[in-house]
Amino acid sequence: MNLITIIPIARAIGKETLTYFSSEKPPVGSIVSIPLRNKKISGIVVSVGRAELQKSEIKNLPYGIKKMESIKAKKFLLPEFVESAQVIADYYATTTGSVLSVLIPKAILESNNVTDDLGQDPPKTTIETSVRGDVVAVQASIDERYSTYRSTIREEFAKRQSVFLCLPSREEIKIAKDSLHKGIEQYTFVLHNGLTTKDIVAVWKKILETEHPVFIIATGYFFCIPRADIHTVIIENESSRGYTQPARPFLDFRMVAELLAKKMHWRVVFGDTALRVETIWREKENQIAALTPLKYRVLSRADCILSDMRTPKEQSKKEFEIIGTALVNMIIEAKENNDNVFLFCSRKGLSPLTVCADCGDTVSCNVCEAPVVLYGRKNVQGQDVNIFICQKCGTKQPSDVLCKRCNSWKLTTLGIGIETVEKEIKKKFPDSEVFIMDKDHVKTYLQAEKLAQKFMETPGSILLGTEMAIPYIKQNIGYAGVVSLDSFFSIPDWRIKEKIMNVILALRGIAERTVIVQTRRPDEVVFDYGLKGNLADFYHEEIAERKKYGYPPFHTFIKISLEGPKIEVRAKMEELKADLATLSVENSNEKQYDLSIFEAFHPGAGRKYVVHGLLMLPYGVWPDVVLTQKLRSLSPQFTIKIDPDSLL
Repeated sequence: MNLITIIPIARAIGKETLTYFSSEKPPVGSIVSIPLRNKKISGIVVSVGRAELQKSEIKNLPYGIKKMESIKAKKFLLPEFVESAQVIADYYATTTGSVLSVLIPKAILESNNVTDDLGQDPPKTTIETSVRGDVVAVQASIDERYSTYRSTIREEFAKRQSVFLCLPSREEIKIAKDSLHKGIEQYTFVLHNGLTTKDIVAVWKKILETEHPVFIIATGYFFCIPRADIHTVIIENESSRGYTQPARPFLDFRMVAELLAKKMHWRVVFGDTALRVETIWREKENQIAALTPLKYRVLSRADCILSDMRTPKEQSKKEFEIIGTALVNMIIEAKENNDNVFLFCSRKGLSPLTVCADCGDTVSCNVCEAPVVLYGRKNVQGQDVNIFICQKCGTKQPSDVLCKRCNSWKLTTLGIGIETVEKEIKKKFPDSEVFIMDKDHVKTYLQAEKLAQKFMETPGSILLGTEMAIPYIKQNIGYAGVVSLDSFFSIPDWRIKEKIMNVILALRGIAERTVIVQTRRPDEVVFDYGLKGNLADFYHEEIAERKKYGYPPFHTFIKISLEGPKIEVRAKMEELKADLATLSVENSNEKQYDLSIFEAFHPGAGRKYVVHGLLMLPYGVWPDVVLTQKLRSLSPQFTIKIDPDSLL
């Protein structure tokens, strides 16, 4: 009888491995179906040994061992990938099975267990290759980066090695394929979760069956492709927040790629017009190399203008303008040239915030107490009405409400929402075709594609969009503008200036004639840096500020969150703070872990109360065994995020 140790591929199992008896000996690294809690789940075999030789280990197990009657094992993951998954689990203070549940696409996992033999022996390189595991960076315009990627693909193909180009979104994958697959169409393969299960399985099989090196364009969910000849992994648009996994175990595919690289012998290439500040810092500290010299000036053919929207002091009548004179003149010029205009709007709805003019209290959701957004909608009679919608829980409530705090009816809307901009544009330009692209108006990828295509095919039209709209503008247009970014400055997010910089650079990249940024905060230097494409000065100012306050890259952030009744969650977080204070910080001059406790940006009310705890670890300390074990031991009620993009 054999004793088989298996990593369960599932979240919230709690155990790193499970052990079973079997008369069979499945190969290490294969996928098997295992019984657990009266159901079947998938698992990865990590060891197989004779049961009689491991009697003492069996006695010490905290659970009874079940017998597996029959095993249908499929050779699947490379051994190095399984080892890397364990390293990734240590970094994110979670289980290996939880990591594998993210890194193995469901379509492949289920197909592998049922009918299709997807686990053929992967192609091997025909020449001896050096151990990689290094990280390099490319900071240049998209045309220059793609030129570098083409050269890289040719060089790797010549060495009989494959290339994986990772992108954060389906739309960016399509653009990359159109730009890079010419001449190697038969060796280029695209994978993303927008494909059907049948198509994913078919493409997966072709990748494994192709003896020639391949060029894979996919999201990070497909890093597990078992081709041993992959030696370069490119992380394009490296600054995108789309690389972070939105659900447990909250992986960041940029870090996942680096951790995989060490055992998979990959070379990881980070590429972007403006790399993350911490990535540039690592290059300057000689922790990573530049594949090509980093470019610190982003060129643009467009006239880039900052429009001061403050009312002049000498003007007696103070009027709040949504669309200023500069933007109006730009739209008029675009119409005369029969050209298109894209206007960036930072917020959804009519108004992102409503406050009481008497007491200053914010109008909030009746369920979770998060601030609500005012929207314009049509009722069942077809009449225009305004409603409040909570962006956190989705609750809708009428707009004719009184202040909860003082019962006043003097409610004032603040901020400029995209629907308010639409009304103003239609008022000033009634004969213009106006489109809106945000997550409220466009629900699917296909809807976004059709809308973007219609916009491009309608000369003189205007597209109003949030950040999600930018990747869908595949062709350069004449004009682009920012209605307002000022609300971003009120967000307590240490990356917010980087986000503003990236928005401005993106608009400079798509507009050929004019870019106008409206603001009531013209003294913010990030506007000057963005409109001039001045990455050098932006980096120097940003890195100095981060060093001053101890933000990444100088510290690693670990955010621990807890939701529930207010008194209960505060008490539990204080208890955790005391527990962590007893632990010693490894490889550091710090004496203990100091957990800072603070309310969430929208803390909620009643049972929806949310509190955060923040650990700021000196750079290079994380991960360490003691703290990892402690975080893993916490109840599933606690949410743990390593290197969070935001502290809100």
